Amino acid sequence: MNGSNADLIGEIRKALHEAGNRFGSLLLKCQRLQMTVDDPSTRDEIGVLVELVLAASQELDRMRNLVRSAEEPEFPCRNETAASCLETTKPSAAGKAVLVVDDEATIREVLSDLLEGAGAVVDVAGSAEEAMELFRAKKHSVVFTDYDLGQAKGVDLAFDIKAESPATRTVLMTGWDMSRELDGSVDHVLSKPFRMHEVLALLEF
Repeated sequence: MNGSNADLIGEIRKALHEAGNRFGSLLLKCQRLQMTVDDPSTRDEIGVLVELVLAASQELDRMRNLVRSAEEPEFPCRNETAASCLETTKPSAAGKAVLVVDDEATIREVLSDLLEGAGAVVDVAGSAEEAMELFRAKKHSVVFTDYDLGQAKGVDLAFDIKAESPATRTVLMTGWDMSRELDGSVDHVLSKPFRMHEVLALLEF
């Protein structure tokens, strides 16, 4: 692959990553709203919107896979689905220290609100460096990290966290197709866009 094509693919990949983050944020917000609305007809209308967002996200996934096939895989990983639970049930996470790492402020905000609503004590970081500073101060029980953190990768952050605290559960959030095994530093892969119950289920251990 020549340099100009590689640069173009890189730009497309970045744009798809940003779109995936926005779809993920929109999906979580719609689902949160759906759970708080009392009127059945309004709840059904929001449900239709959720399905439309999911359908658009699936098409986005197809586009990302096409781009991925045109470049070298960045790291080996595995497909792993979070344990399922009822969407209307929020598992108790009272007192659990959780760290959310994502370079998108909207994702950090939505996940933080969701996890705090389940009883967790949440810290957020926008970079791997900031995340390690927070982690060393608190040794969180669960760390949710995006794969693409700008100059750093979430899988490398997970490795550093496991090196200091093997008992910490690490969750890698990504919108890219995962086809090969990760090393033991990542406990779960959470595919974007994800549903709220998938996030909350990972607090049960």
